[in-house]
Amino acid sequence: MSHPLLARGDPSDAILHPGLDGSDLLLAMFMFVPIELVVLLWGLFSRAVIRRQARPLAGGDKIWDDGFQTRIRLADRLWRAGHATMLFCLCMCMLLIPRVWGTNPPLKVALGAWGIVLGVGLVSFLWKTVRLAGGSFDLVMVAGRSIKLPRAFGRREEVEVPWENAAAVEVEKVEKRGGKGGRYYVYAAVLVVSERGGTPRREKLRELRDETRANDLAAWLREQLQIKPPSAAEERRQ
Repeated sequence: MSHPLLARGDPSDAILHPGLDGSDLLLAMFMFVPIELVVLLWGLFSRAVIRRQARPLAGGDKIWDDGFQTRIRLADRLWRAGHATMLFCLCMCMLLIPRVWGTNPPLKVALGAWGIVLGVGLVSFLWKTVRLAGGSFDLVMVAGRSIKLPRAFGRREEVEVPWENAAAVEVEKVEKRGGKGGRYYVYAAVLVVSERGGTPRREKLRELRDETRANDLAAWLREQLQIKPPSAAEERRQ
């Protein structure tokens, strides 16, 4: 006697494993990676095109001026941190899960992996949001009084520089090493601080892949600090 459900339909339509399997969620990870790559690369590309066409003030970094102090945020936008962290977690999960549990992992494992990917991405976004809101990436200038440098580039705490000690703002080309011994270059905006009886020290403010952005930021800082731009000979030495 045949099963009543099969009697009313085609046996070829039968489902052996109804509902979600771990393999379904693992496949979704593989499909989500190119989407994340496209979003990340498109965001970077579109911002670069807009900056080159519009040439925003100070290279596009956010500026506040309340009449007493001028604050500039020397950091990129929040979306990049969240997307880049999620992409990294996705790649790690896709490498580890098939090695340990195979291509059809337990559903709990696959759900846990997705929870880690989404949770870590959200935590990364919120962590940088809190740091940005707290001014961790802000350079603060009080006209005629002081310049407060953010905690970055080896500075473990904010450094306050007297206004009259700001001698120059320069852009220097810095060589970096990537994966597998590769090399690339960034352009650093540097504040040169002169002190009585001492050797001028160089405080790095911002590193950018785009030389035009770095030059625009340096030009804006010189204008704010009332510093003359470097001569052609000085630029060749940098």
